[in-house]
Amino acid sequence: MATLTFHGHSAIELQMAGRRVWIDPFLTGNPKAVLRPDQVQADTLIVTHGHGDHFGDTVALARRTGAVVVSNYEITSYCRAQGVERIEPANVGGTVMAGKLSITFTPAIHSSSLEVNGQSLYMGVAAGVVLRAEGKSLYHMGDTSLFSDIRLITERLGPFDVALVPTGDRFTMGLESSLTAARWINARLTIPIHHSTFPIIEANAEDFVRRLARLGSNGRVLAPGESVEF
Repeated sequence: MATLTFHGHSAIELQMAGRRVWIDPFLTGNPKAVLRPDQVQADTLIVTHGHGDHFGDTVALARRTGAVVVSNYEITSYCRAQGVERIEPANVGGTVMAGKLSITFTPAIHSSSLEVNGQSLYMGVAAGVVLRAEGKSLYHMGDTSLFSDIRLITERLGPFDVALVPTGDRFTMGLESSLTAARWINARLTIPIHHSTFPIIEANAEDFVRRLARLGSNGRVLAPGESVEF
């Protein structure tokens, strides 16, 4: 079995294929987080794009734990310049192996930059990520709008045990588009993310799950710190 723990916003912790993986480890400044960065154990840090609410504590965690940072070329290059020793650069369409874990970057329609000392640094293109190992599969969409190639991603890389779908609107899909994306993906379990962390992205995730059920799909809202096995 694999275990997924939600840490608020889009931060996901996974125990999968013998690895401790974090996707978008945004804890410092995350009002929903129930874990401090100094409590995190990780060997693999995956970053979908450069915005601070996703890049988060990547550098500090990588320095402390020795975890490898897996992300696009621009993000991994930035991490190396900040003293991160282990990086695995990739880009959309590419796959990186971390032990037995396959990490494939998928398209996402979104921007990607990081504010550093009042300057906005270009951090490559935004992406989603598909993780596969030992017969298990997960699709973290990152931040994205609805786009038709979600169906191609599912056809090419699915089926998925878990899909993590942004639902907060304004910066990503809102509920209506998220429902369409979830229906196209048709994962065994769909978990809404990137909602209600801040008032500007408040969304009714329970309504999303109820409406998803009426479409014949299984969804679940996870509270920060809550885990699910798949």
